[in-house]
Formats: sequence, C-alpha cells, structure tokens
Amino acid sequence: MKKIILLFSVALCLLSCNKEQALNPIKDATEPDQTPVEVVGTPITFDIKIEETKAIKTGWVDGDIVYVFFKGLETKYLKLVRSGTKWNSSCPGGTITDSDLSGLAEKKLYAIYFPVAAEISYADNKFSFTSGGEPIYQFYNYCQGMSYTLSGTKVSASFSLNKAPGMIQFHIAGIEANVGDYTFACNGICPRACVNVDISAGTFSTQDLSYGARLYGVADSDGGIFAGYRESSSAIDYDFVVSSATNIYTLSRKSKSLSTGKMYNFPALSVTGGDNWSVQDVSTLYVDLGLSVKWAKSNLGASAPAAYDGGYYSWGEIRTKDNYGTSYYVWKPYTSPTKYNGTDGLATLQLEDDAAFAALGGNWRVPTSTKWNELINNCTWTWYADYNSTGIAGYLVTSNKSGYESNSIFLPAAGMNSATSPSGVGTTGYYWSATVYTSDHRYANYLTITSSENSLGAMSDRYYGYQIRPVCE
Repeated sequence: MKKIILLFSVALCLLSCNKEQALNPIKDATEPDQTPVEVVGTPITFDIKIEETKAIKTGWVDGDIVYVFFKGLETKYLKLVRSGTKWNSSCPGGTITDSDLSGLAEKKLYAIYFPVAAEISYADNKFSFTSGGEPIYQFYNYCQGMSYTLSGTKVSASFSLNKAPGMIQFHIAGIEANVGDYTFACNGICPRACVNVDISAGTFSTQDLSYGARLYGVADSDGGIFAGYRESSSAIDYDFVVSSATNIYTLSRKSKSLSTGKMYNFPALSVTGGDNWSVQDVSTLYVDLGLSVKWAKSNLGASAPAAYDGGYYSWGEIRTKDNYGTSYYVWKPYTSPTKYNGTDGLATLQLEDDAAFAALGGNWRVPTSTKWNELINNCTWTWYADYNSTGIAGYLVTSNKSGYESNSIFLPAAGMNSATSPSGVGTTGYYWSATVYTSDHRYANYLTITSSENSLGAMSDRYYGYQIRPVCE
C-alpha cells in the first residue's frame, strides 16, 4: 500500500493582500458588469500556519494551492500558493480589510485543497469550485469551522487539512506521464465532487455521479491517483477497469472489503496475468463496417455476439437493475425527468450517463440516432430465426461499403424489460440510441427489430430496459 505521509510542513509567515487585487473581483453570475469591489478599511496581514497535514502526497510542492474562506465574508477569499517553504497569498475576490472581518459574528474559516487547478465563482452565499468548467471529481483535503483571531489588521490562524469523509483512493503505478489518457471505473465506487462552500451556513456541499461512472486521475511522482466513494461497507465482488483508447485493463477482487480513508496500490498496467491486470485490445472488440464508427461485436454485457444475455438499461443509466418500473428510474419522475428535460440544453447523453463509456471507457459510446441511421442505410439486414444453429433470432447486418462487404455484426432479438423480467425475447429487439426525443423529453430514440422490420423509432419511454450495442468513435 502506498504510504500517506504526515507532513509537519509549517508555513509561518506574514501574508498580505495588495490593493491591486480589488480590480479582479469574483463576480456573481447574475451580474453582467465587471465593477471592482470597493476597498474599505486597511488591508489585512495574515499570519497563517498549516500544520500536521495528512496530504495525499510525499510533500507539498511549488504551486500547490489552498483556498481559504471566512464565514460570513461574501465575494472575498484567500488563495495560498506554495513557494519553497512558505505560502504566498493573494485575494482574488478583492482586497480583504479589517473592516471586512471586524463585523463578522463568528471568526471561523474554511479551507480546501484540490490536486488540480480550481476555478472559484461566487453566488448566493456560496463559493463554487470547478476545473475546466466541470465539477472536480477527485480527492480533496479540507477543514471547516476553524477559529482565527483578528487583532487590529492582523489575522492569525492555524489549521490542518484532512481527507474528505468516505474518500477512497486508488494508485496505479507507472502512468504518471500519461495519466490523462486513462479512465478508471469500479462497480462499487462513485465519483464525488466538492462543489461549493456556503459561507453563511458554514457547510461544504458535494455532488455524486452514478456508482460505476468513470473517474479521471491525477499524476503523482510514480503513478496516477483516482479517487471515489464507496457504495457499501460490506464485502462485495469488485471489478476495477482502467481504459485507454487502445486497451481495456481489468482487475477483479472477490469478496473484497474497501476501507474509507485508505489508498489502494495497484501494479502497473503492464503487469498482467494471475491476480494482476488482464488486458483486451480494443480492436478485438469491434467490427469495421467502413462507417464513421466501429460497431461492437456484442451487446453490452453479452457473453457472445449471438446471445440474448446482454444487460438491459434504462435510458441515461449506466447500471442494470432488478426493477424497471417507473418509480425506479434515476431521472424520475419519468413524466417530467430531472435531466435531459428540454430546459437543460442536453439532447445527447453526457459521458457520465453513457453506459457504454462507463463499462468500456476509451472512445466507446452509446450510438446516436445518426449512427443508427448510418448503419440502416449502408448495410444489408438479413433476418435469421435460428442464427448459425444457436437458437438465437435476430439480424445479420452486412456492410455495403466497398472493401468491407465481408464484414458484419449480428443484432439479437433480445426483447426488453419494463418490470422485473424480460419480454419479447426471440421475436423483438430494442436498442437505445444516445439521443433524446426533442419533441417530448419523456422519451428517447431507439432501434426496434422484428422479423419484418428494422427501424429507428421516434420515441420510447426512457424508463424501459433496452439493450445497448456500443460503438467505438
């Protein structure tokens, strides 16, 4: 297991916010202008001490950033940047003065460290955190409600940064140089982001993706670190899947218990066999039909190309389930879904809601309606009631593209699931597209197959369980 080192790195220095920072205030998203925050009072000098920090690092390095917020202080915050053995400060939200802090009811501060550069915005008493405009689904260290003292124009404070509750980390050796090329997923782990701190209530808020959604990592000195949150404290069977554009690596652990607050150290992806990683070349999983995308040989989760046993998925969900009734849909109520609903501007599945990407990573996706139409219009579809004596009914789809006429895929008539058991198996097949039905967002586009038709349906209730045939873009 990778060591987590206790850092006794003390930064005891005088830090001050200069007046030039008032020209770059953090703006409320509802305010279109860029009016500078007025400086009232005398700029504060900070005497900051960060002590005994349990960092997920071997030590602080130049450029590490800790953000500090003061309870009740709107707009303004403190940014501490590591330089050598000290922390240099600035006040991106405007110069902090004695007048800002003297009238606050409680002298409490809140601090947070992210392993990536964060963008800070302020609105409605909340400072929000993003990176590249997206929530930061990674580990973070923080403290809340720590006391500070104000004496004249000097603030003195001492605090420790601790791990977020419930956090689990996974260290994979040897990928530090290319960590951005990989994603990590595990059936019992969900990505979680710290999205904001409410400086009125003095609380941090988090946001979760679905369990099994993909995680992106950050590099450390000898590998990459991925972090998420455990679904269950009980021992379960875990499948850890790391993917790139060319390979899928899987490591399974049966009846494994994961403990929160720990880091689990995995071998390099090149260490395969036995209890180590197994590897699949992505090119062995698809067929090239000469189209804009490569089509998977099998349905998602199926044991063979001609098999009914692929998973059933509600539209926009990344896991199979025991019940596909309306009350079990993740974006319920299904009559007025909470996402992809016509008001959020989302017409196609985002990656965090794409079952093919969650399972396979890399460039795998649920096909859009456009991709299904391309398959329909550029291939010959031949119905088999008993394909290759397998007892499986469905369509053999053969490319009409020059040079690819010998290439084909088979789409089994695997039925659907609208309750607790499949129906229509052997006579009908239903396949999701990644495209919501824009005229009524309760529905999504889908492909239906029977012995007499293969067509792209305009709409189907999103809570139904249909199978998925992934494409590799």
